[in-house]
Amino acid sequence: MKVTLVRLAWMAWLAWLLTLIVMAWLSYWRVFHASCVYMAIPMAVQALCTIGVLGGGIWRAIRGPRRWNAVTWMLFGILPALWMGALVEYAIRFSSGRNHRPNPLLRWAEGGSSILVEPYVRVFYPHRYEGQRFVMWSNSPQPDQAEMDAMDAHIRDMEQTFGRRSDYKVYWVRGPVLGISGRYGYGWALGERLGFPTDGVGKLQVLDRHEVAHFVLDQVLPRGNEVPKLLHEGWAELHSGWVQEDSREQVWLTQREGKLYSLRELIGPQLYWNSEPSVYWQGCVLVEYLLRQFGHEKFLELCTTCREATFPEDVQRVLGLSLDELDQAYQQDLAGQASPDKRFLTSLRLEEGVDPQRWQRFADDYCAGAERLRTPFRQASVTIVETNDRTDEDGNTTTESHRSEYYHDDHQQVSIRTGEPSGWVSVKSVTPDVQFALHKDDADQPWQLVYYFNRDSRSIFSRAKPYLDLPLKPLSPLSREQAITITEMGANDSTSRLVRISFEDAAHGKPSYRGWWELDPERDYGLVAAEYEYLDAQGARIYSKHMTVEYETIDGHHVPKVACEELLHSRGASRSTYEIESCQFKAPPRKVSELASYGGLRPPESAKEPASSLGILAWIASGGSLLGAGLMLTSVCRRCRQPSFPNS
Repeated sequence: MKVTLVRLAWMAWLAWLLTLIVMAWLSYWRVFHASCVYMAIPMAVQALCTIGVLGGGIWRAIRGPRRWNAVTWMLFGILPALWMGALVEYAIRFSSGRNHRPNPLLRWAEGGSSILVEPYVRVFYPHRYEGQRFVMWSNSPQPDQAEMDAMDAHIRDMEQTFGRRSDYKVYWVRGPVLGISGRYGYGWALGERLGFPTDGVGKLQVLDRHEVAHFVLDQVLPRGNEVPKLLHEGWAELHSGWVQEDSREQVWLTQREGKLYSLRELIGPQLYWNSEPSVYWQGCVLVEYLLRQFGHEKFLELCTTCREATFPEDVQRVLGLSLDELDQAYQQDLAGQASPDKRFLTSLRLEEGVDPQRWQRFADDYCAGAERLRTPFRQASVTIVETNDRTDEDGNTTTESHRSEYYHDDHQQVSIRTGEPSGWVSVKSVTPDVQFALHKDDADQPWQLVYYFNRDSRSIFSRAKPYLDLPLKPLSPLSREQAITITEMGANDSTSRLVRISFEDAAHGKPSYRGWWELDPERDYGLVAAEYEYLDAQGARIYSKHMTVEYETIDGHHVPKVACEELLHSRGASRSTYEIESCQFKAPPRKVSELASYGGLRPPESAKEPASSLGILAWIASGGSLLGAGLMLTSVCRRCRQPSFPNS
């Protein structure tokens, strides 16, 4: 059979239609992890035909004859490839964002794209390890069995919660795919790169827990469900390890300032499919409340049957409460809970000999004192001088110095750091509406905009500043760990005024670190001294850290004037000193958070949302289709105009 441009063009179209049928089949029946052969064969035929029609069309257009027909059929034959590229581009563009409403076209595109992902993963993550409920793709030749066991347990616990499980295993990728990470879709969970810090819970990373939790919930829901991001992200955040306590703290503080979104706002048209920070935080707290008060069956029924247009009615039908009543109930439950610090302190284990009632009194006094220490810094302008001395194992010492200015109130949170003597300057600014960062290598150079973007207007600034974490939150480095035990509580040997608390972590049967804090009740339980020792599996010290804090009184408030941190390890030692140079408890100037104050910079043009604009390939395919239709019509008209001669 003779190969012609016409036949090649029609073959390209037939192969493309077959590819679309496969994608539709995968999407409709939710077939996960299908062999790439299903797509590879028709796409290979389409690619060969497209190359043939393109090469042949160009040759005929140059050499003739019938150049016009050659160009027409060449364009007609490459249109399937352009539209396939536009469809894949559509899936990638929406996969790289979070704020979009699922639609049949997107689900269709995801079904095909999920097959095309596997060859990429096999190349860049060549090591495949299979657990009971997952398949892990990694670039490490040595699997971490403890990590794999922890992931199996993580999935199994969630499936047992629902009393059902998926027929498929989640494909867990240890890094980004095509530059996209932190996403779940069509049976794939794109997690964190190897080597990132874990959450202290079974050695799993937070992002991996989060994305796999999306998979587990999605598998028990019907195709085409309309679960709001509030519940989906809330479920994933609740099962992400330590971050659920961060979410609870954020929501608890936001509620105190009266900035919580109402449930009507969170399921409204602006936020129903939106994954902004408040959706994660409030969703985590709301889902925990729903599971605790109504049980997993009711939660699953709500997720299974709810629709965007009827969500308030669905809540009334499933839970027996109106949306406003549910909003009031979960906020009242949150308001009645202890502060995050109090929750953490009372969750710690007490060794025999530590009086529980005395510990409870200490927790109450400490939380009240810490609140008094932090309160004045919520509206303050503070300048800190930081000096770092590092000594290596050969005895060589290097010194670095930084000057940091902090401006903080309910409207802005700005830090300006200057390196001395190099002169580099770095600025980070956060307001309720905008967040940006600037940098310049020395004072004479122009400012460089590092990033600029709009942010959640409901975010709050109640947390202590970084330089205050040391004296005001001595317990914060331990908040992610799961086996802290208070071993002793008593007065300091040299003075009965200070409270000394000893602790250790024995998560794996042997202490991995231990230490003590000394707190001063007369300075609102501010940290005066602390020591940490980090130990290896044999109990030998890896390194130790010692901290001291000196205080002064400013405007009637106890203020940590100087904080010193010393670190000793086998490779040398380091000493960091933080000293308050100036401190004013009043509203800082607004100009420090205005971009124009830094060399007259202006905000960059905001990038458009993918939903409001077509991709490049979509525009090319659309233009090619119009041009092809015009050429076809012109070709038909030319043929109709040709004179016909009767047979003689």
